Amino acid sequence: MPTLELDFHDGPDVLVRVLTTLRRRRCEITHVDYLARDRHHPGRMVISIEAPASHAHCVEAWLANLVDVVEVCQSDRTRSCL
Repeated sequence: MPTLELDFHDGPDVLVRVLTTLRRRRCEITHVDYLARDRHHPGRMVISIEAPASHAHCVEAWLANLVDVVEVCQSDRTRSCL
């Protein structure tokens, strides 16, 4: 179960946009932590998902291309970011 960390500009629909994108692509969302942006740091989400094997490799790219998403990283020791 991959866990992804997203940094984003705090647009009014960014949370809904991210979660809807994942559900439309048949990802099961198992956990979400959300922290709204303030003047010191961008907004942040940590999302755990179970993605279908046929397109699990595309999830980070899908999220990185959404409006208001600044960075997507796998939440592990290597911290690979898009």
